[in-house]
Amino acid sequence: MQFLIHANIKAAFEYQIRPQQIVTDPETGDTITGPFRTNSAVAGLDFVF
Repeated sequence: MQFLIHANIKAAFEYQIRPQQIVTDPETGDTITGPFRTNSAVAGLDFVF
């Protein structure tokens, strides 16, 4: 999502939802953790002169 604040100023925001992951022990095959997501958010402000 981007917003034009002024003719030379722009604000941007991005949010990523990633699929669930499960960590397993490679030797036994048992699950070490429950399902979790590594989501991320990024915000930025661009200025051009």
